[in-house]
Amino acid sequence: MANMSQSEYNNYREEVERIARKGTREELQRLYDEIYRKYDDGAWCCKMLDDYQTNWTMNTHQ
Repeated sequence: MANMSQSEYNNYREEVERIARKGTREELQRLYDEIYRKYDDGAWCCKMLDDYQTNWTMNTHQ
């Protein structure tokens, strides 16, 4: 596994914002779970990305 690049982070940030506007909590949790499994720094990235949504309390794997 590798760390998340800045461009990947930016893409995920846009996805989190989109899900927060029009998606579901379950959809966002699936995205966080995917990020956690895919990257060495996935837990930290999930925590940081979660700042872009305030709709739900999420498991960011911390």
